[in-house]
Amino acid sequence: VVTDPPAELMKTAAKIRCSHGLVLQLGSNDLIRYLSVPELLRPTEEEWLQNYAKLMHQAATQLGCNGGKVFLVSPPPLGEALSSPEFRLGAEMARRIELVATELGCSYVPLYEACVAYLAAGQKDPTTASRYSLMDFLPGLCV
Repeated sequence: VVTDPPAELMKTAAKIRCSHGLVLQLGSNDLIRYLSVPELLRPTEEEWLQNYAKLMHQAATQLGCNGGKVFLVSPPPLGEALSSPEFRLGAEMARRIELVATELGCSYVPLYEACVAYLAAGQKDPTTASRYSLMDFLPGLCV
């Protein structure tokens, strides 16, 4: 249950000539939808992940057709526990996006990995969360 972005939106976005590049992050809503469908009625996780990677590949190819730089961003972690199905599938989505980025020569922005590292650090040192600043955190992803 991975939904394609509207074709007209993709065509319009592909015409944009960005000076620094275009950031593409897809999948958070698709993951929520996938897990909300009863297991017997949804495709296997592998089928779903392959379809997700295919969609990312198509979108990045279409958006990069004018020679612009495309940044593929992994979705942020979902779920309340590091061991939840949302976290596990999110990690696999991040891995698939990184493979697509490598294959296409796009830049990969590890939002999933950075958020998980931050959450893990907060579990070790609870005072970390009180020092969190989104403006300090985001630029480090693009290094």
